[in-house]
Amino acid sequence: MNRKIGFGSISAKNNLTASFTLVETLIVLAIIATLVSILIFVIKPGLLTIKAQDSTRIGTVNSLAASIRTAYIDNPSISLGATDTIYLSLTDNSATCSTWIGSNQLPLLPAGWSYHCAPASSVNLADGTGWLPINFATDSNIQLSTIQTDSTNNQIYYYSYTTNGNKDNFQLTACLADSSNRGNNSLSAKDGGPNNNLYEIGTNLFINPPMFEIARGGVCDTGNWTSWRNQSVGWAKTYLSYPASNYFPIEQTNDGGYIVGGSAYTSSSLSTSTTLVLKLNSQGQIQWQNAYNNSGGSSYINSIIQTFDNGYLVVGLYGLTPWVFKLDSQGQIQWQETIGAAGKSNLNAVVQTSDGGYVVAGSVSNGSNNNFWILKLNSQGQIQWQNVYNDSNYDGANSIVQTSDGGYIVAGDLANHAWVLKLDSSGNIQWQEVFNKSSIYSDGANSIVQTSDGGYVVAGYTFSFGAGNDDYWVLKLDSSGNIQWQKAFGGANYDSAYSVIQTSDGGYVVAGSTNSFGAGNDDYWVLKLDSSGNIQWQKAFGGSNNDDVSHINNIAQTSDSGYIVGGQTASFGIGGIWTLKLDSSGNITFNGSSGATLTNTKATTTITTAPVANTTSTVSITSYSTTQTTIVASTTNIQILQQAP
Repeated sequence: MNRKIGFGSISAKNNLTASFTLVETLIVLAIIATLVSILIFVIKPGLLTIKAQDSTRIGTVNSLAASIRTAYIDNPSISLGATDTIYLSLTDNSATCSTWIGSNQLPLLPAGWSYHCAPASSVNLADGTGWLPINFATDSNIQLSTIQTDSTNNQIYYYSYTTNGNKDNFQLTACLADSSNRGNNSLSAKDGGPNNNLYEIGTNLFINPPMFEIARGGVCDTGNWTSWRNQSVGWAKTYLSYPASNYFPIEQTNDGGYIVGGSAYTSSSLSTSTTLVLKLNSQGQIQWQNAYNNSGGSSYINSIIQTFDNGYLVVGLYGLTPWVFKLDSQGQIQWQETIGAAGKSNLNAVVQTSDGGYVVAGSVSNGSNNNFWILKLNSQGQIQWQNVYNDSNYDGANSIVQTSDGGYIVAGDLANHAWVLKLDSSGNIQWQEVFNKSSIYSDGANSIVQTSDGGYVVAGYTFSFGAGNDDYWVLKLDSSGNIQWQKAFGGANYDSAYSVIQTSDGGYVVAGSTNSFGAGNDDYWVLKLDSSGNIQWQKAFGGSNNDDVSHINNIAQTSDSGYIVGGQTASFGIGGIWTLKLDSSGNITFNGSSGATLTNTKATTTITTAPVANTTSTVSITSYSTTQTTIVASTTNIQILQQAP
């Protein structure tokens, strides 16, 4: 019995010992697993790998930047690559990276810009045929056999390189994967570049188009390039001159840049003004800038357009005499003429016609009143026909476009009322209408365009309708001048529209000045309307002083579906020309210290009831001749003060 008991006891003890050993083992294993987990958590080998990869990327672009600097110092004539090109370390058999673009994995670039890629067989070559376009083989001080692409071979983290017209200016960028390397206080934020998601190095960190820069930054976070396609990225720049400078027209050019015309006083005494023309690239940087001086007095620009030959035509005043001059693509004068009598006439608008000539609109005095004045010029500025349209009142043409039938539509003022004339190709009146003629208050038409349905949209101002004082006034007409809809937009103070365009979605954008909304005094005011004249968005832009859009052709839709708008400012620096590049929703992000503000406004919309009346203006042939002038172009040194990005 005892033996049985003892045996039983021994068996129980042996079993207990075995069970304890198993538990103990499990506990030890659990402790080891915990320690390993803690070790992994603390050390984070995956994060160490990412940090190491970032270090490699930074080291690569720093080494390349040092090599580029050395190559340029040793041989200043060396080619650093083409301007307006973004060189990528992505392999592609297409030199323009079309495979990547076609698969929606690269952001679209502004007009005039292109990508460059190299095939896999040569992408790392250092002789100028690889992804980096510099031939380092010519420099014995640089020992490069290959140019490294990203060490992880991950397309998201490709490198980019750009240069510009100043050969010693270049930029290299690399995406950084570690989140601690990105952001406002990160490594990338301290490299001097504008994008806190990219590591940037070079001698000019603002060469790349912002839409590419921002898309690259987005890639660092999400890898989603497609969402950045067709995005419009804003900028704001003041081209500094004396405070009383007058800015008038702006137009996007065929290369994706802009042409800007204006006039500025030549000294702080504000006694004499000169004509200025600035050619900007797509980011608002000046490509060339010229003054066209009248040695005998002041000169002014009222309108500038790009011509079919990629030159420019300018109309304005030479002293007090209407002035027309033709520039080549670099701003050099090809021909120049004055037309009319000093102090009795003015030219406000010009459009190139389908025959290569021009039609110009303005006003001319008959001794007691001004009248509409329309001139048709040939391609060399010689008058083909000239007519005055009078109504024995004070009249003036502010805007003209050629219509689809080869004729012209003209808008302006007739005795302080909005007046529209439809002319045939020879300047004969087909129809003429005045709007709200019976009103005792002042209304006017500043801008007109033909719409896609064959009708017209007119923008100006009204004191007869609206929220108070002058308001924006927009009228939609059919092809015969009948009103389809008419609306006033404004606030309690003075608001006046100076330019209207039809947008790619069939709606309209109207630009002018507001004293009712914004930061104070006059501000830029831009309204986006749908095809029925309903407001889609409305925004004011300005600083603490006057910021004024006060002439036609001051807004255009750009190739990326955004908008370019300009005027004059007294809010920034010493004042001058203020140009804004807005996105498709009218947004722009101003730098915090710039003093510029964007205000989402709340205009009152009034459906107006202006009647339309036929007018009986007569046509008279005028006989003014042209006189050659001898102005020469001189290079100016306008400086830029940037408010965004």
